[in-house]
Amino acid sequence: YCYLLHCAVSTTGGMPASFVKLAAALCADQGYIREKKTGRTPLCIAASYIINPSSSATTKALACHAATAPDLFGYSNDPKECGKVIKALISACPDTSRIADADGHLPLQLALASRCSDEDGIQAILSDDPRALGTRDIITHLYPFMTAAVYAVSDDDNDDQEDLSHLNTIYKLLRLGPMIACGFAAAE
Repeated sequence: YCYLLHCAVSTTGGMPASFVKLAAALCADQGYIREKKTGRTPLCIAASYIINPSSSATTKALACHAATAPDLFGYSNDPKECGKVIKALISACPDTSRIADADGHLPLQLALASRCSDEDGIQAILSDDPRALGTRDIITHLYPFMTAAVYAVSDDDNDDQEDLSHLNTIYKLLRLGPMIACGFAAAE
C-alpha cells in the first residue's frame, strides 16, 4: 500500500500524533481503506499499538495476534500519544471503529489487547461505536471487559499507576455495560 495515512500510523519508530492528525485531516478518505495484507484500517493499526514490549501481557498479545499483528510499532515512550492518534483518526474518519480487520478483530478489542487504557483512546472508540462494548472477539470469544482484564496483567510490581489505570478501564467497561456481565453471576 502507498497511502499517507497508513504509512503515518505504521512507520517503525512512529510519527508524532500531530503529524498523524494532519495526515488524517488531509487524507480522511484513506481512513476507510483496508491494508491488503492484514485488512486493517489506520485505526486498527493504531489500536494494535503495543505499549510495553517487554511485558508478559505483550507476550500474550503476540501469541494471540501473531498472525494478525506483524507490524508492531510505537509512537513514542508516552502512551498518551496512542490515545491522541486514535482520537485524531476517529475525528477525521467517523465510523471506522466499526470496521474489523481481516481476522474480524474490532479496533476496541485490538486496543484492549494492546493494553491501551481509557485515557488512551478507549472512550473515543466506544463513542464512535457503542455496539463494540457488547461484541465478543471473534477469536477469543471474550467481551471487551474480559479482554481488558486478561491483558491488564503487569510484570512490573512498581507500576501501581499503570495497574490502577487498567483496573479503571475494566471498571468503566463494566459500568457502561453491566448487563453483559450479569449472566456470569447467575447460579448454574
